[in-house]
Amino acid sequence: MNQIGKKLGIVLFLLIWFFFISLPAISFLLATRNELVLGNDNNHLRLFLVQEREAEGIGFELVRTHNSDLHCEQTQVWYLMWSGTGDNVTFCQCYNPVNNILLPATPLPCSS
Repeated sequence: MNQIGKKLGIVLFLLIWFFFISLPAISFLLATRNELVLGNDNNHLRLFLVQEREAEGIGFELVRTHNSDLHCEQTQVWYLMWSGTGDNVTFCQCYNPVNNILLPATPLPCSS
């Protein structure tokens, strides 16, 4: 049992080390592209820069498809601001599966 704990600790340490060692590359890519996207159109994590006159910081957007009769996507946006403020928000955007027309967004999480 002690060997498993030791190996798990080493793996955890390596993951944390890899995260910190990759921060300069992530920062460079974010500075040159203004956003980084991981995933596809329906499910993705987007990291973007906020560069406004009154607000500066980093935003995180998480979009996930939601299982329901209507085809919906739930979007969550969080902000880490060093100047100004950003309002975190969660909303649901559905579309008609027949003609792919977007329906009005609701400022609430998608219901089950």
